Amino acid sequence: MPFSKMSGPQTRIQIQAVAVDQVNLELMLGCFLPNPCTANPSATLVQDDNSPNTLILRLSSPIPTDLCVSKIVDHSTIVNLPVLAQNSQVGLNDKAVYVIKTEGYDFEMQVLGSDLMRVPGFIAQ
Repeated sequence: MPFSKMSGPQTRIQIQAVAVDQVNLELMLGCFLPNPCTANPSATLVQDDNSPNTLILRLSSPIPTDLCVSKIVDHSTIVNLPVLAQNSQVGLNDKAVYVIKTEGYDFEMQVLGSDLMRVPGFIAQ
């Protein structure tokens, strides 16, 4: 799955379902794309300003410039949390427990910081 670069106007993609693979620390996200011209969404993790041990998973996609009048499109994607944490450049502590939440969908899970750092070459802050 692509990772968010936020290089232009973005639209948030509403997450409709979440399935968890605890062994591989992966989330399978079900969502609806607003129309067929919407590019596949990018994922990012952001730290909650009020609770640094809470990481919010957000999906977004560039706003299409083409005129589309077709219906909403079903979409699913798999997000690997350690890879996403590294690419999102969130500050992590290997001994902390983090709460992963999804924006706009009632889901949360706890993950050890050391588990989020399992990507080869990832260095703790």
